[in-house]
Amino acid sequence: GPLSQESHERLARCGRELLDLVIQYVNQPSKRPETICYVRQVGEEHGRILASLGFPLVDSVEAFINHRNLLVDAATQFAAKGGHPSGRAVATVPLVTRVVDEALVSLVAAHQSYRPDVQSGQSERKTE
Repeated sequence: GPLSQESHERLARCGRELLDLVIQYVNQPSKRPETICYVRQVGEEHGRILASLGFPLVDSVEAFINHRNLLVDAATQFAAKGGHPSGRAVATVPLVTRVVDEALVSLVAAHQSYRPDVQSGQSERKTE
């Protein structure tokens, strides 16, 4: 069925946060490990929202991949707009892909482990 306004806003917020993090990852190399941690959190949140709405995993991944293409375009344009030569813009693509893939893996993991009955807000954190 159609998304509720609240669900729509939560998903849109995840998307905006991810774009901000992608740009931060590209522009602030020293903060990349920290940025990736946030990226994973956003991915997990995205997966939990989609799972709670009853979206099948395949549909969730498809939606995310469509969104990823927009993110890659946006980040590349952002790099180009920053007055960087096109080489720099092209070099951002693998960086963006790496970030977004991390988010996607987290989305899938969160979606698969989602249990409606144990959403107390406490997810088991696995430490690396």
